[in-house]
Amino acid sequence: MDKTLYQKKIHEEILDIMDVVDRVCRKNRIHYYLISGTLLGAIRHGGFIPWDDDLDIVMPREDFNRFLDICKTRLPDGYKLNWITTEPEYWRIYAKISNTQTVFLEQGAQRNCGIFVDVFPIDDTNGYSRFVELRKQIIKKLAVMISGKRSPESFSGLKKYIVKFLTYKALFKIANFIMTMTNGNNRKYYSNFGSQYPIKRRTIEKEAFGNGCDIKFENRIYIAPDKSEAVLKNIFGNNYMELPPVEKRKTHYPAYVRFSDGTEALFADEKTKLSISDIL
Repeated sequence: MDKTLYQKKIHEEILDIMDVVDRVCRKNRIHYYLISGTLLGAIRHGGFIPWDDDLDIVMPREDFNRFLDICKTRLPDGYKLNWITTEPEYWRIYAKISNTQTVFLEQGAQRNCGIFVDVFPIDDTNGYSRFVELRKQIIKKLAVMISGKRSPESFSGLKKYIVKFLTYKALFKIANFIMTMTNGNNRKYYSNFGSQYPIKRRTIEKEAFGNGCDIKFENRIYIAPDKSEAVLKNIFGNNYMELPPVEKRKTHYPAYVRFSDGTEALFADEKTKLSISDIL
């Protein structure tokens, strides 16, 4: 499939999923916010960053937990919550809402979850500190162990035994404890421990998020932080409105996608192509 057509179709599929997420959240008064490149795209482009092919939102932990409980049983047919409570071997420390009529295999991935929207919990902290940084580093190690649990032989030393003998649920419980250990007591910041990016840039004043406000995204209306400028400056720096050089405009082309209409896109290397049929 032509890459331009891929971008168009993946955006359409993701918007369809996000419409479901938005309806669930508005109906149940769950706070969520566009974040990261998704928020930047909304502000700078009025929708997706043209070369981006995913969509990220965050939710305060209390809202995140309510959202998961609702999505376990009340999503429309054809949509699914991907989380440790719905999949015993789920491999991410953030949730996904996916379209069950699709296939999406990331480069190097061994599992399919369908085309998705990423949902990250954000937890209370007192701002960036050495303690927050230490927690992030531990969570990062746990995330690697969870995602690699099917291949314990790829680890060495203590990690190998942890991966081999602790269940997915046990590893999740440890990660969840570390992420939530400072929740409550009127703390003034949120930290996104599930993000792959530096925690300093993902630790932001709660005031910047507020109750959220409507923002145009493509031809939809979703919810952004009250002070999107402050959030984007924290994540990307003061020059976030400047376009990056062409060589840094990266698309996360997956190994293989099957869209809801049955059409396919294949971007895998030769080694990965051989394993796709086994995964599916």
